[in-house]
Amino acid sequence: MLFPLIISALIKTTIIEGIFSTCIACIFSMKMYSYIISNEKLDLIHYNEYLWIPCLICEPNKIVFKKHRNFIQIFKYIINSTLIILWDLYYIKYEISPNYIHDDLIKFITNYSFRLGILIVVNHYLIFDYLLGLFKEITKVENIIFYEDWWNADGFGQLNRRWNKQVHEFLKINIYQSLSKNGNNKKALILTYLVTALLHEYCINVSLKTLRFYFLFFSCFQFIFIPYQKYIPFPRYVLFIQILFGNSLMIYLYTYY
Repeated sequence: MLFPLIISALIKTTIIEGIFSTCIACIFSMKMYSYIISNEKLDLIHYNEYLWIPCLICEPNKIVFKKHRNFIQIFKYIINSTLIILWDLYYIKYEISPNYIHDDLIKFITNYSFRLGILIVVNHYLIFDYLLGLFKEITKVENIIFYEDWWNADGFGQLNRRWNKQVHEFLKINIYQSLSKNGNNKKALILTYLVTALLHEYCINVSLKTLRFYFLFFSCFQFIFIPYQKYIPFPRYVLFIQILFGNSLMIYLYTYY
């Protein structure tokens, strides 16, 4: 998992190359960790199959396979993914990058928070519906869930559980449940959030070739409210404010400071 960090420090890489290599490193690191501690004995064919299946938890006995691939669906996934990626490249290169560099924080949030929020949501569906759906269809897996209705979340904890089901399940099984066996659930929850924040921070810093901890800071700040979220109303507009303005603020900080 450290290889992308070393490589990006030694050679010239673009942000896109950094994001790709770092995400691949994280995915396979989590897959291998899950496989090692699961005590599953997979032969070479099933092990290779596990590496291609879009999941992070090694549970071969719980995976349900279809008999046939839907090649029409595969074609749709490829076309939709290609169109969104091309739109991403055009939108970022020609609409956002040339214009935002001279704006201060207030102008940046005012002018670009909604655009960046739309970009984030669109790319959520690119990753979880189309790219992961493509691998799901290729490997003929039927019962893997990538996300739930995060837009109906009534708290930060529920949002985190629904936004990315695979990462949530990995953290819950391999970190939270392992640490909470002694009954210290609060400590297990804190360490789980810390690992999540550090993992995101790692991906961001490797991609940008920097060393900053804004995501870690805001994740810890968010964690403070989780024990009290049942007393705090969490209407949907708070969720969308977080997606729009919170992510815009993060992008601004990592870009300018």
